[in-house]
Amino acid sequence: MHGELLKARCIACRTVVSWREDLSVDDSCPACGRSGGLRPDVVWFGEMPMHMDAIYEALSEADLFVALGTSSSVYPAAGFVAEARAAGILYRPRLVRHRIACYAARAASESWFCRTAAGVWNPCRSMSQVVL
Repeated sequence: MHGELLKARCIACRTVVSWREDLSVDDSCPACGRSGGLRPDVVWFGEMPMHMDAIYEALSEADLFVALGTSSSVYPAAGFVAEARAAGILYRPRLVRHRIACYAARAASESWFCRTAAGVWNPCRSMSQVVL
């Protein structure tokens, strides 16, 4: 939604590439060769967040929506809770069981990760650790 600092985007051809160095007006786009057109692949103030279509599609297919690390006051992300409720999606602001806080953060492996009271992230052993 807000992009990645370790990527650069060309304003000419819109190519996004991995970029771990400082950006300079002297840098050329690896795809089109234009100099001075690379910028961080992040959303700046006043720009529309990225991947909104994919986000709304994921919301429409979700069974559970968990809002984490947000004030829920800046749109369009602040509207995700209302979208989820309108779609009948189960909503929980946080998931807690005993001393383990389970955050609905899923890796590409589709596994759930839980943060212990000590702040260590571990894969949840089962969905029984996730209390809804």
